Amino acid sequence: MLIIILIFLEVTGVQLLAQDDLYPLAPEVWSEPIRIEAVSKIYSWDDSPSLTKNLDTMYFEDNTSVVMSVKVDGVWQEPVKLSSNVNDGAVIRHPMISRDGKRLYTSAWGGYGSWDLWLNIWNPAINDWNKPVNMGPVINSSTMDYYLYEISPDSIYTITYQWASGPAFYVRDSLSGEWKLVDNFLYNPITAGNVEGLSITVDKKKLYYATRLWNWSDSEIRNFELCVCYWDSSKNNWGDPYFLNINSKCIIDSSYYPPLIYGGGDMNPWISADGRTLFFSSDRYDGQIKRRDYKNDIYYSKLLINEHGDTITTFKEENGRYYAKTFKLYQNYPNPFNSRTTIEYELEVAENIRLIVYDVRGSLVATLVKKRESPGRHRVYFDASYYHLASGLYIVALQGERFNQFKKMIYVK
Repeated sequence: MLIIILIFLEVTGVQLLAQDDLYPLAPEVWSEPIRIEAVSKIYSWDDSPSLTKNLDTMYFEDNTSVVMSVKVDGVWQEPVKLSSNVNDGAVIRHPMISRDGKRLYTSAWGGYGSWDLWLNIWNPAINDWNKPVNMGPVINSSTMDYYLYEISPDSIYTITYQWASGPAFYVRDSLSGEWKLVDNFLYNPITAGNVEGLSITVDKKKLYYATRLWNWSDSEIRNFELCVCYWDSSKNNWGDPYFLNINSKCIIDSSYYPPLIYGGGDMNPWISADGRTLFFSSDRYDGQIKRRDYKNDIYYSKLLINEHGDTITTFKEENGRYYAKTFKLYQNYPNPFNSRTTIEYELEVAENIRLIVYDVRGSLVATLVKKRESPGRHRVYFDASYYHLASGLYIVALQGERFNQFKKMIYVK
């Protein structure tokens, strides 16, 4: 019987998670979100992050302006407000940078309706952005058009109230140069509630977005929640939505109707090119009293287990080569274990590392190592009974400056 249970745990893994009350929980698992302190200011609304393809330049909304931060030696720098060619004094929302860093899309007041979508193009001759150009009457309407995500310069998704606060897909005709509506997803579950931001993996197999479902029962009330849907080739369309495991809880004041909601808003996701790092904004309460202003900060999370149940190994490409041989996380032994197990890892060069244990919902269980580690093979012992853990599947992660590697562990009491 024990062998059967262990095989079931190993094979099904995250499928053992309970179903959510509105959408099912996604089969993929993300790590506990980490706030990016340098770009998240107290009592400031920091929202809608998007990055260039190397993940070293971030654009986002800081209250009513568009700002940029760059990463130097692994550290995000103080954000810089963009010039008046972008920030012309009007309120600007939802900046989205193209992955090559050459096009910046925003939503601003004016044009064909209340809020329109605009495009700034980078001009190397002046080392600045050109003045914004309206995206035109096919894309913009008399209603609010407030988010644009670029697949390519000639292929975009937008979020607009003209399509029931949901996404629409446009392509540009190669001959006329005019935009044409391909799909407005009115019949798709993506448009079941208010939609707040979206991002698509480069292979076009996964779409991340945030939604708020208007269900006011005490058991189901929510703020904005991060979701994913997978491309269904049999339907030639996006499939059903799933909630991500990293959504935060809101505080509800039921003395009002509809009830007042504080916190718990997770929105405007942006996915990296390899699909393994998710940036988003959130007004979650994470235990720091000074942060309880319920203003959005910017967070990121790492993919631990993909939708197929496979653990993920990532490492950064630098100077044309991968660092795959500079580190190795070995499978813990024994595995399954009760209640103590040995974890070994090897480094070729000195690194600032963290050795962390997560549960299958992506919540942090234990930080076993957090320091600059010397080269060589290292051994750490993990005792699950010390952390009062339940039997089940856990993930050990070795995280360095240029890599992440994960292994599954099975704990049986």
